[in-house]
Amino acid sequence: MGDLPLERTADKRKVGIQQFFAWWVRRRLLSQVHKALQSTAAFPPPPRSILEGAGVVVLPSDPVEAALSALVVRDLCRGLAFPVRLAGSPSCLRWIPECGAGVPIQTPDAKSSPRAFAEWLEYNRAHRADWSLLASTLATPVEEAAFFWLGQGARIAVPHSCPGGSANIIPMAEQNLTEIDAHLRKLLSVIRPQIAQLDNPSHARGGPVVIEVPDDLPEKGGATRKWATAITRIATTTPILLAHYDPLPNSISDLLRGLGPRVAITHLSNADDTLALASHAKIWIGPRSPTTALATLARCPVMLIGSQKSSAGYPEIPSLTISSKIIWQGSTEGV
Repeated sequence: MGDLPLERTADKRKVGIQQFFAWWVRRRLLSQVHKALQSTAAFPPPPRSILEGAGVVVLPSDPVEAALSALVVRDLCRGLAFPVRLAGSPSCLRWIPECGAGVPIQTPDAKSSPRAFAEWLEYNRAHRADWSLLASTLATPVEEAAFFWLGQGARIAVPHSCPGGSANIIPMAEQNLTEIDAHLRKLLSVIRPQIAQLDNPSHARGGPVVIEVPDDLPEKGGATRKWATAITRIATTTPILLAHYDPLPNSISDLLRGLGPRVAITHLSNADDTLALASHAKIWIGPRSPTTALATLARCPVMLIGSQKSSAGYPEIPSLTISSKIIWQGSTEGV
């Protein structure tokens, strides 16, 4: 017990170092954007309403958070008569449904050198739009820098999402919202009420029991054995559909071949396939991931394998349960 204060001190020191490093990176990136702006010959854009003209939506750099913003981003792009482009990493862009947006802009890596970031700024000089919207509720340094550079007119974000002060339009939003989807819909309710009110149809149960294997599962080890045991146990009583978006460990692939027709396999490569499956699945069992995030947005019953922290940003719906064990008892009650 006497070691606990030392552990807490070490944790605080680690968090302090991470915060200082993020502050330093943010300051360096925004300084580069300011210098690039000084070398940009441009006239002030003509007065116009917010979200009129070409725009860019900057996605969260975390794939799960990007997925949690997916339906709001889709509704926004579909609801505007002006061209919109998405900006984000390939691992985030894949989890946004088809929405008629233009060719996406790939944002730089978080570890980009000053020279690489300067090259990215120059390459995307012609891609700057009349407005930009930040889909993150707390921007990383790279997200905020991209948001600042790509929006040459209005830069719209929820309150407190830009530590560097890059947003110039911050509609008031309730501070007690904890969901990314709710935050963004509250933001859009001020700017485009008809877009914020769009929603998914009700969920129709009766489809397969979906089990999603974690994307970081190693070839061997205790975690892999636990998932193999759980899959075998559930498959003996209920046919399951095993979903994955990264390659499966060989040990899990060998297990599935041995289980035969009791287990079907599906590869989820994008948001549209995931939403289509979630729209009629009986239950979705899996870890914190872009696909379980999309399933909750589709109002599919989801059992999230992990701790309470695993559900951060997920919508607070009755059909979302959290468990440290991988079980299913034939119904969504008491899971």
